[in-house]
Amino acid sequence: MHSPIRIEVIEANLHADLDFYPDRRGLYYRLVHAGVPVVNWSPLGLETDSQSFVSDLKIRGVQKSTFMHDYDLAHGKVSHVKKLADRFLLAVENSLGQKLTIEFVLQRDAVAFRYIVPGNGNVTIRRELTGFRLPLNSAG
Repeated sequence: MHSPIRIEVIEANLHADLDFYPDRRGLYYRLVHAGVPVVNWSPLGLETDSQSFVSDLKIRGVQKSTFMHDYDLAHGKVSHVKKLADRFLLAVENSLGQKLTIEFVLQRDAVAFRYIVPGNGNVTIRRELTGFRLPLNSAG
């Protein structure tokens, strides 16, 4: 039996939950702010020309770090942004022992994630399963 993984920014009352879909062992996530779902349980996963990270997955670890997200904007209300952010690196392994990292970045007002495929050279993404299931009556 496994437990869902929760990554959160406490002061913003924002968190992301990660869990497996029970019968396929596929990875799903959701985003919750102030106890209210912002994104309902939605799929994560991708297939490359040589690897599949869709089902039969194992979470091998989570690393957390904090960093200053510091960048300039070409347009907008402000020209420079400097925000504290939490980074979570989720190590995932498929049934063949192939590895994938999913990087989540949480800030007080934003969440982002990306897939990191290890190795050198070109990789062709054949299929991406990433979804965003918004709650009914979402606005904004």
